[in-house]
Amino acid sequence: MSHGHLGSHPPMTGLPESTVLSGPAQRGRTDAEPAGRSGSAAGSIAFVNGLHGRGSEFEALDALLQRARSGHSGSIVIRGEAGIGKSTLIDHVESAAGDFRVLRSLGVESEQQWAFSGLHMLLRPVRGSIDSLPAVQAAALNAAMGFSDVAGNDRLQVGVAVLYLLAELAENQPLLCIIDDAHWLDGETADALLFAARRFQVEPIVMIFAARDNYAPEFPAPGIDNLSLAPVDDTASRAILSEAAPTLTEMAVQQLLIESRGNPLALRELAAAHQAGSLDGSTYHSREYSTAARLYQAFNDRINCLPEATRTLLLVASAEMPDETAAVFHAAEKFGATVADLEPAERAGLLQLVDGQLIFGHPLIRATAYRSAPLHRRLRIHRSLAEAPRKNTSTCARVMHLASAANGADDDIADMLDELAVEGRRRGGHLTEARTYERAARLSVDPVKKARRLLAAAEAALLAGQMDRAIDLAEASEIALTDHADLARSATVRATVAVWKGDFASGQTLWIAAANHTVVSDPDTAGYPLFRSVEAAWMAGDYAVAACAAKYADDLNLRTSPWVRYLATATAGFSNRDGFTPSDAVVALRHLIDVHDENEDRLGLQERSMVIWWFLLCSDFERAHRHAVTLVEECRRTSGIGVLPRVLNMQARAEIGMGRLSDAELHVIEAQRLAEDLGQNQAFVQTANWALAYIAAVRGDEEACESHMGDRSDSSAQAWRLSFLALLDIGLGRFDMAQERLEELVATGVPLEIMLRVPDLIEVAARQGRTEDHREIFAWFRDYSYACQQPGAEAIVERCLALLAADDDAQAHFARAVELHRQGTDEAFERARTDLLYGEWLRRQRRPSQARSRLRAAAETFERMQAHPWSQRARSELRAAGDSSAQSRAGAVLQHSLTPQELQVVRLAAQGLTNRDIGGQLFLSPRTVGYHLYKAYPKLGVSSRAELPQLDLAG
Repeated sequence: MSHGHLGSHPPMTGLPESTVLSGPAQRGRTDAEPAGRSGSAAGSIAFVNGLHGRGSEFEALDALLQRARSGHSGSIVIRGEAGIGKSTLIDHVESAAGDFRVLRSLGVESEQQWAFSGLHMLLRPVRGSIDSLPAVQAAALNAAMGFSDVAGNDRLQVGVAVLYLLAELAENQPLLCIIDDAHWLDGETADALLFAARRFQVEPIVMIFAARDNYAPEFPAPGIDNLSLAPVDDTASRAILSEAAPTLTEMAVQQLLIESRGNPLALRELAAAHQAGSLDGSTYHSREYSTAARLYQAFNDRINCLPEATRTLLLVASAEMPDETAAVFHAAEKFGATVADLEPAERAGLLQLVDGQLIFGHPLIRATAYRSAPLHRRLRIHRSLAEAPRKNTSTCARVMHLASAANGADDDIADMLDELAVEGRRRGGHLTEARTYERAARLSVDPVKKARRLLAAAEAALLAGQMDRAIDLAEASEIALTDHADLARSATVRATVAVWKGDFASGQTLWIAAANHTVVSDPDTAGYPLFRSVEAAWMAGDYAVAACAAKYADDLNLRTSPWVRYLATATAGFSNRDGFTPSDAVVALRHLIDVHDENEDRLGLQERSMVIWWFLLCSDFERAHRHAVTLVEECRRTSGIGVLPRVLNMQARAEIGMGRLSDAELHVIEAQRLAEDLGQNQAFVQTANWALAYIAAVRGDEEACESHMGDRSDSSAQAWRLSFLALLDIGLGRFDMAQERLEELVATGVPLEIMLRVPDLIEVAARQGRTEDHREIFAWFRDYSYACQQPGAEAIVERCLALLAADDDAQAHFARAVELHRQGTDEAFERARTDLLYGEWLRRQRRPSQARSRLRAAAETFERMQAHPWSQRARSELRAAGDSSAQSRAGAVLQHSLTPQELQVVRLAAQGLTNRDIGGQLFLSPRTVGYHLYKAYPKLGVSSRAELPQLDLAG
C-alpha cells in the first residue's frame, strides 16, 4: 500500500550577465514601422554599428532569431533602468528580422487598468485569424478582446488561445513578438503572453519583453531568460556624445560622462540640454537625483520649450490610447490645439503621427507630458476625452476618463464603474474587475457601498490569484460592513487565502467566523463553511476545532450536519483521538462518499475533487484514479483550469499507490506547472514536490529526493521528509539508517504519516530482530487496513504478519499476501515488495527454486518502474538463489527511454487524437506535439503513429 506522497526553459547560453548599451534614443513604438523595412538574416550584425557598446547583447538576441529560423523558439526579458537602451535594442532586432512577421505591443500606464488592452494591441493586425482556432480557444480569445458577447472563459484558457494563435501564425513565416514597457502591461495580457512564451518549444517564434528596473512596477517572468542592460562604458559614452553633439569641449564631455552615469538616453538628452544652455539646473548636477529623475527633467525642459498649444496636444495624447487619434484631436480642439500644432513636437522628436497612431519618441516622454501638467489641467483633459468620439465604441474608455476626471467622491461615476467591473468579469479579466471595484470604492460617498465594492474587489482579486491583495481589500471592507451576509463573504475570502497559503490554523478560525455570520444571514447554508472549517482543522492537526464544528452543526440541526460530523470523525479517527480509531475514520469517509455520489450532479468541480482524496485515504486507488481521470477530462473540456492542478495531483497520488510512477511523475509536473501559472499557493506546490520526492526515493535518486523536499521545518513536513528518506534507505539496503529515521518519524507524533509507514517499520524491525517494538502501532495499522476492505491493503497486513511470525507460521501469511495481491488492483510496487521479501524468506528456508520465481517477478516489476535499487536487491538475491543469468532487463522496456511529456503525447496519439487535439489537452502547440512524436518514434522502434496502438504503453 504505497500511500503516496502524495502529500521553464533551459537557460540561454552566451548571454552576458551585465551589458553595455548605446545608440540613438528611439521611441517605444507599437506598429509604427512595417516588419522587415531593412536588413536581412545574412546582414543583421551590421546593425550593431548603431549600438555603441552593445555588440554582445545584440548578438545574443540575433542568435534567438537564428534559432527561430531553424525552428526553435526563444523568449527573453530585456531589463534595465529608464533610458538604458531597451527600446533601441529591440528596434535594431526588428530591423534584423526582415524575414519575420512582426507583432508589437506596448505597455501603457494609463491602459494598465483595461483587461487585455496590451493583447488587443498585439493581436489587432491578425484579428481575422482568431476564428480559425479550435472553438474553445477562439471563444476565449474573442471574449477576452471584446469581440464577442459570450462570457469569458478561465483566464488561463486565453493563454492557451494565444499559444495556438501565435503557433499557427508562425507556420509559414517566423514570428517576432515585441512587447515594450512590459512593466505597464495589464495583468491579464502579461499572464497570457508569459503562459504562451513558457510553452513554445519548436515553433519559429521569438518573444522579446522589455521591462524597466526601478521606479516602475515589477514584471516577474518566471521561466523566461533575462538580459540585463548595465550602463555603457566611457568609450561607448564618448561615441554617443560625438554623434549627439560633435562640438562639445572636453570639459563638457567630462561633465556629461559624470552626469549621465553611462545611460545612453541621458547622454543624448543632457548633451542637447547643454547645447541649449539649460544644463545649470540643480536636478542635473545633484547626485541625490536618479538617472530617471534627470531624464524626466530633461524631457520636461524640452516640452516647456514648445508652444502652449503643442504642449496641450502632448498632454491630451499622453492620456489616451495611441490609436484613438480622432478622440485626441477632438478633445484638444476644446483647448485651442489643432493638428497643425503637432508639427513642433514632431520636429523635436517628441510625438509623431505614424500609420494613424500618435507615437511618443520614448515612453518617458509620455509620462513626463502627463505628470508635469498641473492636476486641474489633467482633470479637464480627462473630462474632455470622456466626451470625445472614438473608434472603440465600448463605454470602458469613457467611464475610465470620467473616473480620472473626478476630484472627489462621485456616486454616479462609481455606479458606472460597477457596471464596468461586471464587464471585466464577463471577459474573464478578474484583475481588471478588482481594480475597477477598488476605484469605484474610492469614489463612493456611502460608506456601506464603499465597503461592498472593496469586498467585491477582494473576491475578484482572489479569483485572479492575488492573495495578499485579496486579504488587504477584505480587511478594509470589514470596517464599515454590518450585514452578516457581507461579513460571511469577507471571512470566506480570508479563509480561502489562509488555506491556500498553508496557514490552516487561521483558515479554520476564519471558516468558523464565516459560519457564524452565515447562521444569521442564511442558516440553511452554514454547513458549507463548517465543513470547510473541519477540513482546515484536519490539515492543521487541531482535532478539538473539528469536533466543535461538528457539534455546532448538530446544534443548528442543519440538513448537512451529518456531513460535517462524518468529516470530523475521520479527522479524529486518523489520529486515534476522542475514542475514534482509523477504522471509524474509514467508515465515516465511506458515508461521505455515498453523500457525494447522491449529490454529484449538484456539486462543482472543486467539491467533486474532494472525493478523490477520500478514496485515497481508504486505499481505493482504482476508484480514486477513475474519478480523477474523469474529472481531469471534464476540467479540460469545460475550461475548469483552476481546479485542474489539484485533480492532476490527486490522480498522481492514485498512480503512485498503483505503482505507476512514470504516469504519476508526468501528471505531478503538469499540475505543478499549471499551479505556478495560476499563482496557486506554495503549500500546493510543496505537496506536488513531495510526490516527486517520493518517486525519487523509490528510484534511489537521493539528490533529487532531497531537492524536492524543500526547506519547510514544521512537524508535518519533517514527518514526510523522514518517511521518504527511510524508504530510500530501505531500497539502498541501509537498514540501520532507515531504523533511525523511522524512530524519529514516530517521535514527530504526526499520526497519519506514522501509520502509512508502518510496513516500513515492521520490515526494518524484522531485519534487526526487534519484532516486538511496534506491535501496538501495527495493531492500529491492521485495523485501518481491514476497514478499507481493499485486497491490496490486506495483502500488506499479511506481509507484515509474515515478518512478525515464527518461520512455521510465516509461509501461510506470505502465501495469503500473494493471493490478495492477485485479487486486488495492480499495486505494483507493494506487490513487488511482497515478492521480494517472500523470495528472501524462501531462500533462507533453502527453497531456491520457489525463491527464484518470486524474486524474478519482483525484479521485473521494479525494473518496469525504474526502481533501480530495489531491482538490484532482487537481482542480487536471485544470484544468491542460484540464478546465474540474472541481469537487468530494464533496457527492454522501451517506453522508459521517453521523457514524461513524450510518453504523455505518445499515449494520446495511440488513442487516435490529432496533434491539435493533443495540444488542446496538454496546453502545447500542435507543432510541439509533432516534435515530441518525432523524438519518441525511434525510441519506441516505430516509424509512424499508426504503429502506436500495437505497443504496450501502460504505466
